[in-house]
Amino acid sequence: IIIPMYTDAHVHILDTIEKLNSQNIENPILKTFDKEIFFCASANEAGRFEIQEKICRENSEHFILSFGIHPQCPIEDEIPYLEKLLTEKKIAAIGECGFDLFDEHYKSTLEAQKKVWNAQLNLAQKSDLPIVVHCRKGMHLIFDDVKTLKKINAVIFHGWAGSVTEARSFLKKGVNAYFCIGKGMLRGQKAQLETAATLEKDRILTETDAPYMSLKEEKFSLPTDIKKVFSVLAELRAQTEGLSNYDGKTYKNYAEELKDSIFENFKKAYNIRFDGN
Repeated sequence: IIIPMYTDAHVHILDTIEKLNSQNIENPILKTFDKEIFFCASANEAGRFEIQEKICRENSEHFILSFGIHPQCPIEDEIPYLEKLLTEKKIAAIGECGFDLFDEHYKSTLEAQKKVWNAQLNLAQKSDLPIVVHCRKGMHLIFDDVKTLKKINAVIFHGWAGSVTEARSFLKKGVNAYFCIGKGMLRGQKAQLETAATLEKDRILTETDAPYMSLKEEKFSLPTDIKKVFSVLAELRAQTEGLSNYDGKTYKNYAEELKDSIFENFKKAYNIRFDGN
């Protein structure tokens, strides 16, 4: 039986190690991997995927991989590699993919973003794999594709920046969606706090997006930050559920149950099956 673990639904392992190396930090591998964390490591270039896969294999048993064409770099050339990974069953999810309209430069690549997004939606349907969605200022475009999203195994919103109402709207429309809570919550982002506190428990995932999504005082974030993310999430939800006068033991049980639930969500979203479990 696998004991409940912390789960990081979206992390960049290779980028984290490179970041640590660039800061001349000792033992980058040791700082990146933690036996208590089950994670999904993402890459968007063939060469980087292969290096990351090797590093993960050498240092952890508890990981899955995703590969996608990122909207910030919507290069069609990577699609054949994605198809190859799907054929070889090397990935558990497609992504991150989606839309980024954060500034003029990204807005200018919208047509290319649409092209690679549609290609990846198509592959997700064919392969019956979940997708990991990156979305900045493009939620309307994701809503436009609800009909297709309903046909996809699971839709995992990384760095969820929408409201609880929008999250529930996807679910009401029949999309099997999950919403990642991460360091945006620690930054005090209103939408993340609201989602973390009130969205239905069976739709929440936790993530770090390490080494990105750092707090103001940090140069970068680490995969181990998932423990801090989880602990703040547990406190928030306990307060919302009126457990503010809990004693230590009650709270500990509450937190353990929540950790277990999020682990279950992670397994469902990414379709992970453990032998004999």
